[in-house]
Amino acid sequence: MDTTAEVGYSLDKKEMVVLISPEECKNIWHQLLPLFIKGEVSWVPFMDLSDIKKAIIKEQFQLWVLIIKEEYKAVLLTEIAEYPRAKILRFIHVSGEGIFQGLSEKIQVCIDWGRRQGATAYQIYGSRAWLKLLSTNNEPDYKVVFYKEIGEAL
Repeated sequence: MDTTAEVGYSLDKKEMVVLISPEECKNIWHQLLPLFIKGEVSWVPFMDLSDIKKAIIKEQFQLWVLIIKEEYKAVLLTEIAEYPRAKILRFIHVSGEGIFQGLSEKIQVCIDWGRRQGATAYQIYGSRAWLKLLSTNNEPDYKVVFYKEIGEAL
């Protein structure tokens, strides 16, 4: 899997979204922990921080970082889900500061990378707020993924 991505810059070139290599992840992991912890409600039911780090190092997840004025401000996690007839880029976690302003442009860097990996669609796991954040005048045909815990049998 390609672990390089073009860096996405804002117009003023003071913020960028960067794909972090598994090796670089090892070097900056402790600096990113507070950013992951800010959004732990989205990943705690499924994994812990050591699971996330292992998946990044094994290239199961891709770690993207928003850098504003040379500081790490937000993290995004993606994965490529492979099906017999399709590859899907999944956004599985986003947290931090400054990520939700201009979100469509920021995640476009990830989407472009996913396209180069053969992905034909993307999925976002999160709250309904994503629809509002991604809405534009040219609103695409979004699908909805429902999630509900099953609980114990009666």
